Parts: sequence; structure tokens; C-alpha cells
Amino acid sequence: MYKKLESKEDILLEAIDLVKTKGFKELSIRCLASQCNVSVGTIYNYFPSKQELLVETVEMIWRKVFHNQVCDYENSSFFEVLAWFETCIRKGIREFPDFLSKHNQYFSGKEVQAGKKQMSEYFVHMQRGILFSLQKEERLCKSLKSQNINEKEFIDYVVWSLIDCITNKRSTDVLFKMIHAMN
Repeated sequence: MYKKLESKEDILLEAIDLVKTKGFKELSIRCLASQCNVSVGTIYNYFPSKQELLVETVEMIWRKVFHNQVCDYENSSFFEVLAWFETCIRKGIREFPDFLSKHNQYFSGKEVQAGKKQMSEYFVHMQRGILFSLQKEERLCKSLKSQNINEKEFIDYVVWSLIDCITNKRSTDVLFKMIHAMN
């Protein structure tokens, strides 16, 4: 006997739990149906393909990683915003160890673009907030300008450097010290 699910979100929450415990590699329609104690057809009613299930699961994970932890860009310094971003990334990797490094490899065809688009949308949103906080730091902005460093390119470099350090289990201290030295 199958239980009736309340919503698509309930299925996605089960999908996230499956990704947390077994990784993206194990997320399939059949496995999710088993975890939800529903028929495979029930899952297909919500997700016509595994790729759509993956795309929506990734989107919900991005929301959990970033949007459940609010950052007050208006009242936070650039360094506080970077610390918030680092905390979000570290928390996301603790919860979903292979998320940043491997989630795109599970997509195929058009879904690769959809997965990359979602990741890009979240990063663009984060980068705007980080850029906003940077622009409040007059000394740092003057330092960047005097070295002909574009603010957006600087933010892009800092964000990807942070992610690289975290995903490769290296300290971010040197990056923060370098930024502080510019200030």
C-alpha cells in the first residue's frame, strides 16, 4: 500500500535526503520511489525524467545552502559578507559532500546547461551582494582602481578562489590576508 504524498516539495525533500545519505549517483526515480514508499508512476507524475528530478533537486539544494542563511548586505562589511559566503559553502559541502564538485557530471544533454544555469544564477545573485558590500569599502576600491583591477572581476576571482580552497580542503587564510593587505 502506497502513502499519498502531500506535494512535489515533499518528494524533493526525500530526494535531498537521498542525496545527503547516498550521493547524487544514487538518485534515481526508482530509488526515490522506494524511499518515498510510493509507486514509480507517482514520481513520474511530478518528474517526467531523471534529469528533471536532478535539476529540481539541485535547485532546492542551492536554496538550502544559500537562502536559508540570510546575509545582510546593507549592514555588513565586505569581510563579513565573504565570511558569510564561506560559511554557506562549508555548510553546503558538509551536508552534501559531492555537491559543488560533482553535481554537473550527473546531468546529460540539455540538463547540463540547466544545471549550470542554476549554479550561475545563484552565484550571480551572491556576487551582486558581495560586490555591493565591496563598493562600501572605499580604501579597498581605491586600491583595486589604482592597480587597474575591475571590481566585478575581483569578486569573481575571490568567489572562485574561496570555493577552490574549500573544495580542495585548503585554508582560506592566505586569500583573506591578501585582501586585507590591499585594504
